[in-house]
Amino acid sequence: MRWVRQNPMTEDSCGQCSAAMLLAIPKREAIRRVGHDLGTTTREMAKVLRDGGLRVAPRLKRLRSLEAIPTARALLLGTWRRYPHWMVWHAGRLIDPVEGVFTLRSKPVPQWIRVTHYLAVE
Repeated sequence: MRWVRQNPMTEDSCGQCSAAMLLAIPKREAIRRVGHDLGTTTREMAKVLRDGGLRVAPRLKRLRSLEAIPTARALLLGTWRRYPHWMVWHAGRLIDPVEGVFTLRSKPVPQWIRVTHYLAVE
């Protein structure tokens, strides 16, 4: 999966970046599919992913641990420096649109990133 970067100083598009990563499309295409480049809701995110051909769980689930996510891919919800934030889980890695890719054992997730929920994606 290719990392799609969000500039936190000029963009509010973590959802669009996360959708772009999960759908393997460019960020501009994800913005077009969502219909805007502002913050996104869970409903918007699930619709864009489903419309892109992915199977998406019916609702967010509270996260116990990243390793407990039952699918190889998931849309993650949490916070980045106290702001609501979408991220991606893929093959044992947390991929954050702002901070980059974290393989949990070799590169721990910074304390200012907190993941609270996930939406399983297949």
